[in-house]
Amino acid sequence: MPEPLLPRSGWTGLLLAGGRSTRMGSDKAALPSSKSPGQTLFEEALVKLQACCGQVLVLGGEQRPENQDQDLFYLADAEEDAGPLRALADALRALTTDWCLVLPLDMPGIPQDLLVGGMERLEANPGIAQSGMFAADRKNRGCFPLWLHRSAAAGLRLALQDGEKSLFRALFLGGVASWNPPMGDGVSGVDPFTNLNTPRDLEAWNSSRTAQGAKG
Repeated sequence: MPEPLLPRSGWTGLLLAGGRSTRMGSDKAALPSSKSPGQTLFEEALVKLQACCGQVLVLGGEQRPENQDQDLFYLADAEEDAGPLRALADALRALTTDWCLVLPLDMPGIPQDLLVGGMERLEANPGIAQSGMFAADRKNRGCFPLWLHRSAAAGLRLALQDGEKSLFRALFLGGVASWNPPMGDGVSGVDPFTNLNTPRDLEAWNSSRTAQGAKG
């Protein structure tokens, strides 16, 4: 049997939970998980981060829900609707660890072993990328998750000062490397980098999960 996964004390999990969910039409954080009955998308992503990071910081403007874990730390948006680039630049400066793992709550297809695989890659080969890595999909497009060193904050701040809006362009210009993870890490038959932005995305995702479960 594989050894149980232990949270790494040198890593902070950053859960991206901001945004108004305008295109979805309802709060994405409260949507039910199709993988774990009784859980929301927020809780599903939170569990993944807590399993591999010694602490978790929730990035978003909402106040802590009354029934939510009191051990969680919330970092409110310094500027409303400023986007993930500004949120991450601020969060990296607030880190108490050298490294962070960044995961949005609306990408439930990202599996645990992909998250851990990136952490292990950086730990085993520290010279790969001093500022960290971001994932790249089959078309070599930048996407989450991100594995960032706190020093990446400087590059993100410079990009913001230059008027940059794209998070992944800012990461690239700041020296953060891209990584094409083994695609076998995904949920069978489902693109692990699927982002749930609209009701149509959610319907397609739930249908693919149902079809995959029927095959199993």
